[in-house]
Amino acid sequence: ALASEVVALLSEEPPRDYGDDLPAALRRARRGDDGYAARWRTEVRRLRGALSQAAAGRGGDPGGEERGVGLVV
Repeated sequence: ALASEVVALLSEEPPRDYGDDLPAALRRARRGDDGYAARWRTEVRRLRGALSQAAAGRGGDPGGEERGVGLVV
């Protein structure tokens, strides 16, 4: 779920070169191959595993990063 990705992004400060724009940083973490992106993916998996069945079906619409980040923040 998108919320898991955003919470994982906020759980550890991203590298400076990811920038200050949360949706852009989220997109970069998704496609990244650095250590931060690897840790981010691990945290996303952990958070998704912790979600209930009802919450797991929400979010995930393409291009919804801005909406999702706003919802979580």
